[in-house]
Amino acid sequence: MSDELLPKTKRTNFFFLAFGIILLSVPIYFRIREFGKLYVSPDREAMKQTEVITYDPYIIEIERIGLKIEVVESGIVDGVWEVSDKAANHLDISADPGGGGNILLYAHNRDNLFGPIKFLKRDDLIKIIDGSGNVHKYRVESAFETDPSDVKIASNTESEVLTIYTCSGLFDRKRFVIRAVPESM
Repeated sequence: MSDELLPKTKRTNFFFLAFGIILLSVPIYFRIREFGKLYVSPDREAMKQTEVITYDPYIIEIERIGLKIEVVESGIVDGVWEVSDKAANHLDISADPGGGGNILLYAHNRDNLFGPIKFLKRDDLIKIIDGSGNVHKYRVESAFETDPSDVKIASNTESEVLTIYTCSGLFDRKRFVIRAVPESM
């Protein structure tokens, strides 16, 4: 009797193993397929600058976490955010340093990009050196995690604010955000 049950048990075990592998593979497939795409749909008209045009960011430096990387201009193409694999990104429709409004910088969550921003604390110094060599200093005001659909982080602001963010959470389903304000002179 036990000889008859053994083959059935092996088939059942094989079935559950195959089913489990398929269940685990589906989210991994979608994560690989969507790799590098960030979805937040800001109100483009609300974010356009109308008054002050300054320089695009060139370098972001955060000494406390040993971060100094180039910043490139990026945009949203067909609803998908362009993301550099080697640099931080400045959203082309967001404000520029020194120009007032929300300056939006984002990058992949990697050790050589924005992965270390999770270690920033209130009042940490962030420097942005623009294309003309001007240094803009900001102090961290807050850090939080949010959903990719949270468009408030990308919306324009009346006063100047630096918003830095990267992916976080299981399968990058969250966004880790740093908000910083200009350092008082």
